[in-house]
Order: sequence, then C-alpha cells, then structure tokens
Amino acid sequence: MSFINWTNAELTNIKLIDEQHKETTELINEIYDSGSKKNKRVQLNFMKKLIEHLREHFETEERFMKEYSDSGYISHKLEHERLLNKVILTERKLKEGEEILGEEFFQSMRKWFYNHLDFKDSKLAKHLLSKGVK
Repeated sequence: MSFINWTNAELTNIKLIDEQHKETTELINEIYDSGSKKNKRVQLNFMKKLIEHLREHFETEERFMKEYSDSGYISHKLEHERLLNKVILTERKLKEGEEILGEEFFQSMRKWFYNHLDFKDSKLAKHLLSKGVK
C-alpha cells in the first residue's frame, strides 16, 4: 500500500507538472517502504533522488511562474525553499546518524504535498491553463 496515493484528484492538467508530482509521490513511497525494511543505505539513496527531483520540479514550476508572470511567485518559491531545506537537513542528519525517518517526517511530507497542491499548485495550474499551457 502506498503512503501517498496518486489519483486523478491530484491532477493539475499541466502534463509536466503532473508527471513530476507523480514521481514525487513515488519517491516518498519508496523512502517510506525502505524505512520499514530498516535499510539506511537504501533510504539515503532515495533521499538523494528525492532532493534532486525536488530541485528539478521546483525549478520547473518557478520557470513557469516567471515565464507566465504568476502573481504568487514569491510565496510559492519560499514554500519550495522551506521544504527543500527541510529534506536536505533531514538527509544530512540521517547520513550522520542523528535522524531516523519516522512517522513525523512522513506525515509532514504528506501534509505538505497535499496542502501545497491544494493551495499553491492548483492556483498556478489555473493561471497556466488560462495562458494556454498544457
């Protein structure tokens, strides 16, 4: 069973963003699953992939926001930076043995994903769709 379920309800109808969101959920699910197996090396590998993916995804959304003059750019970008910094810090602590990826981390990731999708990405998608982006 997936920790974060990807359904049609999460679609923004912007193809690239939807593909990246789906990959985000898949990576979080992989990290969650690797934690149940207590395999730190595998968790670190997926955390590294998640960080790289989030950087790419956030750059994609921020490029769209700039290119299509989205008024929510600053607050949206700040949310991206906060999450990315949190994941990087968590990965570093995990690497140094200070952190164990527990339920709190995963619950916060799920909450962030759905809240961000509902309050930021849906507005961005509406704006992009109005500009003809698909």
